Amino acid sequence: MNQSTFKELYLSQWPQLYGLALRILANEADAADAVQDVFGKLLEESGKLGEVESPKAYAATLTRRRCIDLLRRRTIRAAIPIDDAPPIVHECSETEQRSSAEYIRACIDSLPAGQATVMRLRAFAGLDNKEIADETGFSDETVRQQLSRARRKLKELLNRKK
Repeated sequence: MNQSTFKELYLSQWPQLYGLALRILANEADAADAVQDVFGKLLEESGKLGEVESPKAYAATLTRRRCIDLLRRRTIRAAIPIDDAPPIVHECSETEQRSSAEYIRACIDSLPAGQATVMRLRAFAGLDNKEIADETGFSDETVRQQLSRARRKLKELLNRKK
């Protein structure tokens, strides 16, 4: 990729990439930094970009990945010492606990088969991703995706109960 092609890509794609980064990061300064980092990487790789089928799609992918990296680095720390924090445990009767456990099991049972299987193995058998993959024959990536989807769906179902 020559300098004029890079300039054209920069001018045409900066607004779209910035919008993408802003939707992901929800912070204007972080979004601008992420897009700047992406264009810096594109400039470094300009010799290889001739092999890329769609530079615009490649730039969007790099932006999305950069934003995810930034989100992973963000940490929120409690402002109070752990010893001073209020207890998290919600005290309830044994009947309420049993009812809640039954509801959670019913929610897990309502998940698609693959999600329900990996969630049961994780939650009730205490298996890690590798062990679940060995047990089910799924790939490690499939186990990770199924658990992620199952957790997201369970969160929705459990929030409806409130």
